[in-house]
Amino acid sequence: MNPCRKDSFNDLIFQEAGKIAEVAHCVALMIFGDTMVEWKDLNLSFEKGKIVLVTRKSVDFSEKDHFDYLIEVASITSQRFSQRRSAIVIGTTRGIFSIHERICCVAGLTGSNTFDTIALVDVRDEMESMALLKGKSLPSEVQPSVLANVLSVASEIAVEGREGRATGCLFILGDSEQIRPYTCPLILNPFHGHAEKQRNILDPFVVETVKEFSSLDGAFIIRSDGIIEAAGMMIQTPKVCHISLPLGLGTRHAAAAAISSLIPCVAIAVSQSTRRVTCFYRGEMLSILG
Repeated sequence: MNPCRKDSFNDLIFQEAGKIAEVAHCVALMIFGDTMVEWKDLNLSFEKGKIVLVTRKSVDFSEKDHFDYLIEVASITSQRFSQRRSAIVIGTTRGIFSIHERICCVAGLTGSNTFDTIALVDVRDEMESMALLKGKSLPSEVQPSVLANVLSVASEIAVEGREGRATGCLFILGDSEQIRPYTCPLILNPFHGHAEKQRNILDPFVVETVKEFSSLDGAFIIRSDGIIEAAGMMIQTPKVCHISLPLGLGTRHAAAAAISSLIPCVAIAVSQSTRRVTCFYRGEMLSILG
């Protein structure tokens, strides 16, 4: 397809996406920017809602003014479904859209310069599909908003790393009393002695603190209501706990799988080497982001 025909086709896609989004009462158009190699003039508008750009790469072009929000997803992510899942988690926790709203997604093959897909997505359905984790409901005490925030923080760590370098980390989310027997401190706990309101993962200021501590060895222990109990904790599980993992996953993922198989908790691991975010529950894994 020559460039002129591609531009005309993209204009048509955007035009129809806007119509569909309006009729379907969508609050946002979500555009997957990795489709484009070269950005030219865009005939893109959505008067009834927001326009959100989702991308794996840094954005440095004048056309970004067309967009109301920018969401960066883990750099390893190339599949559209994974990018959409990542973007919805991040967008929901940032307040770009809410759990009760609908989004119109416009995507195409990475690097093709041609948008070829329009899809309607209900945020609640997408979030619930993650929360069910292969059909298994989460522990009743785990709040969905807490899970979403931890996933968002994990995805941002995967994208940003620390001080320009990739970093891996581990979050254990659940009943801290049940988690405690399987942990021991590797360092002095930086959250010890602080008031609960000062260590809640739902607080944006606390999120920045978590990012600062993400390069520490060991896991974050987070209560079901979002209170961070500890950081820098080693996970110790019985030797009789046998876990089967795909090749290439290391001790961080093994610890996540093991503890999630022993007690009703959710373990979320960020891989330093691949920048994937993987969720473990009941010893089974589900790649959430990446």
